[in-house]
Order: sequence, then structure tokens, then C-alpha cells
Amino acid sequence: MEQLIDGILREESVRKQLSDLRKQLKENPEGKPLCCESQVISRLIQLLESPDAKTRKNAALLLGDLGESIGEGEKSQKVMEALWNAFDREDTKFVKSAYIHGLASYPAKVYVPKLRQILTDINQSHIPEEDLKHVRELRREIEAVLTVWDEGETVSFQGIRRKHALLLVAEPYIQDSLCQELKKHNLQGSVTRRGVRVVTDSLAKIEKIRLYRELWFVLRVKEGIVLDEEHLPEGIADSELMPILKEVYGDKKSYTFKLSYMGPKQLAEKLPLKQLAFRLEEASNHKLVNGSGDALVEIKICPKKEGTFSLYGKFFGCPKDRFAYHQESLPTSMAPVTAAQMVELISPYFVENAHILDPFCGQGNLLIERYERMPARDVYGVDIYGQAIESARKQTEAFGQEFYYINRDFFDFTTSYLMDEIITECPRMENKSREIVDEFYGNFFDKAIEVTTDQALLFVLSTEENAIKKQIRLHDKLQLVRQIAMRGAENIFIIKRRG
Repeated sequence: MEQLIDGILREESVRKQLSDLRKQLKENPEGKPLCCESQVISRLIQLLESPDAKTRKNAALLLGDLGESIGEGEKSQKVMEALWNAFDREDTKFVKSAYIHGLASYPAKVYVPKLRQILTDINQSHIPEEDLKHVRELRREIEAVLTVWDEGETVSFQGIRRKHALLLVAEPYIQDSLCQELKKHNLQGSVTRRGVRVVTDSLAKIEKIRLYRELWFVLRVKEGIVLDEEHLPEGIADSELMPILKEVYGDKKSYTFKLSYMGPKQLAEKLPLKQLAFRLEEASNHKLVNGSGDALVEIKICPKKEGTFSLYGKFFGCPKDRFAYHQESLPTSMAPVTAAQMVELISPYFVENAHILDPFCGQGNLLIERYERMPARDVYGVDIYGQAIESARKQTEAFGQEFYYINRDFFDFTTSYLMDEIITECPRMENKSREIVDEFYGNFFDKAIEVTTDQALLFVLSTEENAIKKQIRLHDKLQLVRQIAMRGAENIFIIKRRG
């Protein structure tokens, strides 16, 4: 890296040196402070006036890479002024977007009015076909800056006022239960490949249901429109999307979106989302703006067998958080919706006022959802990971209850009285040898028998069907009551103690 910097300062093959330095910094970001020394920054600013267009572009992009390390202050102001002045005098179309890309890494709020006016001028101009690619790229970079620094009006989800078709995304194993839950709220659901479809003019009831993963609006298109690849941008722009955006967020100058493709990867390669996003912006007269991670709506494109597409919209802020207690996600913990689904499937076996234990509790999501469904007398969670126990305590406090969490290996756990119920997800062991898996489950059931009452129930989510059934055969105090399939190789095993 020092050699590359020295070569840039000495003007040796500068264009290539700049490109190689960017690659080095991507692999070794800890080298950025070295590039932020005043001598290097001054040289990069000087290169913004190089007669070579690609050198100017690489210098602008490199200055952008260093923005976070440079921070705010006099040096930052100097870089921003240099990038803006270079942008203002640049005539080479493929270079102009690089200056704005660089500017996005700095506190560029002062340039928002000018950028907004440039964007308006672009949107109102006729762009020759040969310039379209570069103008689209420039527009994208300007929109990225505006997304960060444009303090426009606050946008929030305001709910719906008319009937809409919704898709409650859910796995097949929970869809029938989801339909039954909808019936309790006087709503009629119909099962589809991706979940359960329902029509309603109010989200209040939907927001109370915990069994679906996501809520998507069905974006219907006008009668007679064939939603194939050629007409997809125009079809989206002319679908129910715009009226729904106006209904749920109010009348705005524009709405940010991002695209996602729900089909096979080989088909996705034929449908470049970046180009589709540009075409959609133009088809909507720029009422729809590609907003990437800050989008108000994620437009889901789902291919159908006949070569056309179905459209769905996932809207920011909808529904309200059904799992308000859930404050952070840890990779080793069960997701709240999975916990709610498991609880739903085993709920007919619950008894009131039980003493409950989760020996691998993680963040406590499964215990919280179990209590949400039927309150218990005492609830214990054990986990060897201290971070998970800390999170579980915070989440249970947010839930408004007090459970007993213990940072300990379950196999060292002791209790002064016996548990009526064990509910847990066992650790994943797909990469472990058969001997290790068998040893783990043998020890698990030995310990479970030790800490439970004679009539206790064990609800165990696991991918190790053979190991569990083997241990049930070996333990005469255990009886398999029921096995419920979930995702992939996951099964819930409902096991009863007998004496």
C-alpha cells in the first residue's frame, strides 16, 4: 500500500495506481488512515484536474472511499469543495457520477438544494439514447445523496381505508392454523403457494396475528395488461402500487422503492434489477425513485409458469411490530415468528400454571411466546451464552414479565423443584459425528428426566429425528406422543414422561 501511495505521489502510472489502491483498501480498510494524510489528500484533489478522464474518475471514487476516515472538519470541507467544483466543470459524461458518489461519503447537506435542482432538470429533459446509461447512473448517485441528507417531510405508514388483497407469507405447515386464526377475527383466508391470502379494509386484526412472517400487498394490474418481461416497468407503474402508496403515506412528490426477485437464480440473470429499476423510474415519470435500503416499498416480482409475473408490495412500517419485545437478533436464537408458530402447533398440550424450562433459551423468544399463549407459574431459561441471557432479560422486561434466566450449561443446571414442561430448540448438529449427536441427546434426556415431574411434557424442536427416536427407545421413562413437521428437516417432538 505504501508503494502505491508513493507511486501516486510520484505520478507513476497514476490511473492504475489509483485503481489498485482502491482494491487494496477494500481488502484492508485498516490502511485508510495512511491515505488520509494531508499530502495524499492534496494529491488526490490535484488529480481531479488530470487530463485523463479515468484518472479523474478513480481519484473521485478514492476520495469517496476515504470519506468516513476523513470525518468532518477542514479537510472534509476541502474535499467536498474540490469534488463539487470538479463535477461542475466536468464534460465527460461517464465521469460525472463519480464526483457525486464521492460526495455521498461526506456531510454534503449544503449541496442538497443544488442536487435537487439538477435532478429536477434531468427528469424534465429528453435524454438521447446514447447518453441514457450515464444519466441513469448520475441520477442514481444524486438520489443516494438526497436520501441521506435531504431533510424532507417525515413519512409514516398511515394505515388503509379501503379493501385490499393481502398475502400473509407463511410456510405450508402453519397455513391451516393461520386460516383458523383469521376466522377468529371474522376474516376469510385462502391458502396459496406462498402463504394465505385475505381481503380486508383494516389492518388492526391482521396486526394481532403472530403466525405469518411478512405481510405483502397484492399489486393487481389493470385488466388487459400482460405483465411480461417487456412490459414489466410500465405494468408496475400502472398497477395498484401508486394508489396504495398515496393512501398509506399521503400525497408525496415521490416514493422510494427497491426491487426483489422471488424466482430461480437462472431466471433472475435474465432480469437485471438495476436496469429494471431505471426503467421503472422513467415509466412512473420519476414518482418512483430507487431508494435501495431506505425504500418505502419493496416490490416483489414473482414469476409465473406462463412467463408473466405476479407483483407484491412490502410497505415500510406495515404492520406494526407484532413482537415489540424483540429488540435485537442473535444468530443462535429462534426468531419470534418461528417461536410463535411452534407454540401454535403444540398449544393443545399446554396446561395452566406449569413450571416451565427452556434449557437452550437463547434470547427467550420461545419462552415469551409460550407465556403469551398461556401464562405459567414459573418460567426458567438456561443458556451457556452470557450475551443471549442478557438479551433475554431485557426482552422479557420489555414483554412485561419476570422470568428466571441462568447463565449456565444445562447439563450443570440444578433446581430445588421439578419442572412440568420443557420447551426448547436443540442446537443444530448437522456437521457433528453420529457418536457426538447420540451422546448429546443421551445426556439431554438423562438431564430432562432428572429435572422434570413424573407427568411432564417435553416439546423439542430438532433436526435429529433418528437420534431422538433412538433415545426414546433407550429411555423407558419417555414416550413419543406426536411428531410435527416444520421447515426442512425440523420436527417438533412431543414427548411425555411416564413415571
